[in-house]
Amino acid sequence: MEARKFGSARALSMKNLKAIDAAIKRFPNDPDFLSVLGYAAKDIYQTSRGKLPDMERKGMLARAHVAFIDALKVAPNDPGANNGLGNVLFFEGLFDKSIAQHKLAIKLNNGSYPAAENDLGIVQKVESGELPFQF
Repeated sequence: MEARKFGSARALSMKNLKAIDAAIKRFPNDPDFLSVLGYAAKDIYQTSRGKLPDMERKGMLARAHVAFIDALKVAPNDPGANNGLGNVLFFEGLFDKSIAQHKLAIKLNNGSYPAAENDLGIVQKVESGELPFQF
């Protein structure tokens, strides 16, 4: 049952990625579509530990990284894209860069961005050893 459930979720995720790719082909410089791609690929990476081959997971993380960088080229002051990049940097083990990115996202969102504040707290706890790094 669990394998079938994951298979259904994977199929839906791939369908969503294809739809996002189609939107980006039509609007290649839209930072929102690029960020959506980044978050979708990041979420697949984050939720697939032990379920997808490592190479496929790493490919998703790399895809997320590129998507957020592309979004930031178009809209460098976008809080969501900055926070998403902070998440990717965290998963890459680059904690200092991740912290800086989350802090920037909070600053760009007028000093209040609950999701980024939560993400920042997690990175700081992992970096200090308070939480294990299991991604």
